Amino acid sequence: MAPPRPKAFRLETVVCGMDEDLDEVTTCVVRAADAAELKAKPKPGGPNQELLIECYRALRLEGIGEPNPGGAGFPEQSQYWCVPAEQLKEMFAGKKDGSNKSSAYSSAFNGLKSRNLLQINGGLVWMPTEDGKCESAERRL
Repeated sequence: MAPPRPKAFRLETVVCGMDEDLDEVTTCVVRAADAAELKAKPKPGGPNQELLIECYRALRLEGIGEPNPGGAGFPEQSQYWCVPAEQLKEMFAGKKDGSNKSSAYSSAFNGLKSRNLLQINGGLVWMPTEDGKCESAERRL
């Protein structure tokens, strides 16, 4: 007997209104995701890329960084959370076992950049995906 197929879904954000601070009040709707949609979504390729994404998320959770500035080479202002490239590299090196940490970082970063999972400009790194978008509270920082 074959194992059951995994269920795939995506969450869509729905704006319900505004609160007293004029921030959006949102909820989520669960929608079925089709196979083409799942295949099209890029994912980290390998343990070093996964570690680098983990480091970005850890820095963001610690509140390190800022919403992206506007200007050449950046998305529309305050759309994505940016972390300092040097701090990301230092955290990666601290968590990475073995030697050649710098080349492992460069290779992982370039792989993620080619998949459009991380971008860099002006010493700031951001994740140009839904996961990297700023929440309304972060935009006020």
